[in-house]
Amino acid sequence: MIIWLLSISVSLTSIVRIPFFANDSCKVIEFYYSKDGRDWYIIASLRNPNYPDTWKDEFVWVFRGKYPKDARIKVVYVFSSKKCEDTLNEVDINVKNGDFSPHFYYKNEAVIEHEDTTYSWRMLGYDAQHTGYYPYPLAPPLEERWSFHALYNDFTMISASCANGCLYVGNGGRRLYAIDIYSGDTIWVQWLTSNVWTTALAPGDTLLFAGTSIEPTLTWPTFFCLDARTGEVKWSKNLATVEFQPIVVDSIVYFTNLQGAIYAFSIRGVKRWETYASSSPVDLGSPAYWLNKIFVGGENCALLVLHSDIGDTLWRFAAPGWIDCTPVVYKDAVYFFSGGYLYALDVQNGNILWKHGGFTIGPKPYPTAYENRLFLGHGIWNPYPNIDSKIYCFDKVTGQDIWIVLLKGGRMAGMAITLNGIIWFPNDEYMYGLTSNGQICYQAEISQENWACWFWPIIYKNYILIAGDRVTAYEGKVPVDSTITIYCFPNPAHDIVNIQVKLIESGEVELQIYNPLGVLVKSLYHNVLTQGIHTITWDGTNNFGRRVTSSAYFLVIKTGKNHEVTKFVYIR
Repeated sequence: MIIWLLSISVSLTSIVRIPFFANDSCKVIEFYYSKDGRDWYIIASLRNPNYPDTWKDEFVWVFRGKYPKDARIKVVYVFSSKKCEDTLNEVDINVKNGDFSPHFYYKNEAVIEHEDTTYSWRMLGYDAQHTGYYPYPLAPPLEERWSFHALYNDFTMISASCANGCLYVGNGGRRLYAIDIYSGDTIWVQWLTSNVWTTALAPGDTLLFAGTSIEPTLTWPTFFCLDARTGEVKWSKNLATVEFQPIVVDSIVYFTNLQGAIYAFSIRGVKRWETYASSSPVDLGSPAYWLNKIFVGGENCALLVLHSDIGDTLWRFAAPGWIDCTPVVYKDAVYFFSGGYLYALDVQNGNILWKHGGFTIGPKPYPTAYENRLFLGHGIWNPYPNIDSKIYCFDKVTGQDIWIVLLKGGRMAGMAITLNGIIWFPNDEYMYGLTSNGQICYQAEISQENWACWFWPIIYKNYILIAGDRVTAYEGKVPVDSTITIYCFPNPAHDIVNIQVKLIESGEVELQIYNPLGVLVKSLYHNVLTQGIHTITWDGTNNFGRRVTSSAYFLVIKTGKNHEVTKFVYIR
């Protein structure tokens, strides 16, 4: 059914273009607003801008209402050891007031996909731990299907979300879009109060959350809950600028604002708790969740760990500098950048498990976790304008380098990893796919000037979506032989071998272990397994109960017409 709904009311909208200058030593650029030059409120924060040399640019602030005559804008440049402020008057900025109508319409309802919502990319890094791991396979080559251009600034300001066959994304203006993933058509548009920075979805994919900037009256809301089918606003809160992506765990949504507050609301809009990272306003990133703990960090130079039910501080780690990226939680550790180091802390007590330094200047990306490994990449400056991307693979337990790859193109941040072990990411020149051992399996030039490096790529079924000054959708292949995946650890093993089995669909599974001569050593498992991840152990004995000798062995898994083989080493 096609539905056309058009608002007949007219909304006065202001477009404020704020000039700024940056260079390669600038860590953060913050934009503040004051209606009278006395009380200042933060509008936005650009972290790790990583501009080459001296660079002139502008930030476009779009909000509902008329820009006050005596208002002031302040740009704060944050360096490693100092801050510089530049207060702008009306003559320094470009202000345009105009009527924007309508402020809400839709052509179709998004169809809620109740049959399998595990495809949904609901929040930053797919899950509340921000691992970047997508539990379905995707294979090259990729084909560009459509591109959607933004009206103002970078299209997806921080990050977006995906479900119901729709990409839910804000642009540099007041608009929040639901875009059909398969065609690029607009399903619905909602005009909110100011720049739409980020979105997240609740389980079930019927409720959508969005964060925006403040605007001059300071009374319009900055955090919204909307109907994901139609874009209708269900409830909203006035909580200062909400720039970084919320996370939704069960029926609670957790998020931060640029005043240093951390919130927990029920999905119905009831506040559960509120706390602050410090006694003065600070810039905080997106929180992460694991086992009743909320992990959050930012300008306060500390990683805070809070009890998810009541907001009390469980422990606090004093970092050497800003927490440069959203914390990533994987199994028993939390990972983040600070002071030029990648840290791994014990999630229970904050003890340092390891730290890794030696990273060159450039945006510090989000680590991505997969099968006891961490992957990350960041742009490194050569003599301008040449920029490269360096991709790292670390051992999750020790922090040791497993491999490092240097690639063409720079300016990159998050990466996504699919079930078949391919690492997908864009930089400002290329779209890449790497195998988990660092081999390039896909490389293609991006057909438009792309600032997708600031944002995490999103995967939905067999589509990859990246965003910069526009949103671009690529369609990949679903490998026909990847309904099963196996992984053995530790490798080499001295005692027990853990065998992780991942199934795309339920079915009969047979596991067998062979020696290098092809002789069957152990019939380990033969039964039905459900779709998902399972762990089966081998104690190093053969079919007669005797311990095997030290050697390389081959594990063979069969299900239906498919089979996979992996090699591991067993040492007595």
